Amino acid sequence: MSPRKKSSTKSRRKKESKSTVIVEKKPSKKKTSKKKSQVSIENIVNKVFDDAYRILHLDFLGIEKEKAREIVKEVIEPLITSSVKPDALLKRVQRFKNNLLKKIIYYLLEEKKDFTAEQLEFIIFNGEEALLPYMSLLYSLVKKNKLDHLIPILRSVWEKYGRPSPFACPYCGFKSVTPLLQCLICGRSISEKELKEHNEFDMFLKIFAEASSIEELDEAISRRKVLWGEKGIVSHKHPISPGEYLLEISLTDEEVGFLVSVLKYRKST
Repeated sequence: MSPRKKSSTKSRRKKESKSTVIVEKKPSKKKTSKKKSQVSIENIVNKVFDDAYRILHLDFLGIEKEKAREIVKEVIEPLITSSVKPDALLKRVQRFKNNLLKKIIYYLLEEKKDFTAEQLEFIIFNGEEALLPYMSLLYSLVKKNKLDHLIPILRSVWEKYGRPSPFACPYCGFKSVTPLLQCLICGRSISEKELKEHNEFDMFLKIFAEASSIEELDEAISRRKVLWGEKGIVSHKHPISPGEYLLEISLTDEEVGFLVSVLKYRKST
């Protein structure tokens, strides 16, 4: 009885082994889908290019068509979805026009170093924070092209988006004087005398004399120096906050004499 059972078991195993099917993995479609998506992006860019070229003022900016096509693709690609139609995409371009213009202006400023007067006006009126890394270049181009009416716009952008100092440069008017008394925008070196005259030092010194203690006045007179920053003039006893901008300014004989007279009056009363 047992030999028969063994043979039936063997035959069953043979049948099972014959019926085993090896399933092969199908090749991945990821590569082809990537190619298709690239092709679809190219197609939709081609369909909207002429309108986007006009909406984004690339014709006015004098960018040749081939280069403009690259720019359009780069700036509108984040707006493209799998189901978007050309009309809907153009509406998105119109809606996000200001942000797209900033990207284009940043690209232009990276690529070119000279512009017509009309292009400069367009860039400065529309660039906002994209102008910051090129503020010095733009200032020099504006002066070169005698477009002084654009300087207040550049100053406004600098003060809104940049890191303005408490002190305006006597040459260009930007609040961009470094602790080494150099202007970040026009590059000029500034004397303490020029800085004082342009930034109303006398007025701040009077405020300091009225608000300071006798000890602080004494110290300023003996040092013949004060600290000057966005909070006005302070003595060297002033606790300095992290990142606080302060210049150490020397006092003239006349300024020291003024503080001495204030100190004498304060001591006599």
